Amino acid sequence: MHYTRQRGFSLLEILLAVLIIGILASAAYPLYTDYVIKTKRSEAEMGLLQLASAMEQYYTRHNHYQGATLAKLAMPTTTEHGYYRLAIRKLTPTTFELAAIPQGAQQRQDANCGTLTLDHVGRKGVSGPGTIADCWR
Repeated sequence: MHYTRQRGFSLLEILLAVLIIGILASAAYPLYTDYVIKTKRSEAEMGLLQLASAMEQYYTRHNHYQGATLAKLAMPTTTEHGYYRLAIRKLTPTTFELAAIPQGAQQRQDANCGTLTLDHVGRKGVSGPGTIADCWR
C-alpha cells in the first residue's frame, strides 16, 4: 500500500491562528467602540454650534435672547441620529447656555463626558469627570 500525505492544517496551527485573531480582536474592539462614541459626540458638538448660531441670529433680530425656544429658532429637539437631545438651559436677555444631553446607549457609553454645554461666549463644558479637551474636538 502506498500512503499519500494529506495536505492541510493541523489542529495546533488552527488553534494558534484563532488565538492570534482573538488577541487582535480584543485589542481592536475597545478602540473601535471609543471611535464610535467620539463620532456620535461630534454630532452633539455640531448640533450645539448650529443652535448657538441660531441664538445669535435671534439676538440680532430681537436685541435679546429672552423668549428664544427651539421651536422659534426652527431647530430640532435632537441631533440628526437622536444620540443627543438639544436644550436651552439658561436664558437671560443677554446670556444663554445650551446643552446636548446624551440619550439611550450613548448616555451609558459616554458617561465620562456626559452632557456637553456651550454658552453665549463660546465657553464649552461637560457634566462628567472627563476634561473639555477630551470631550470636545
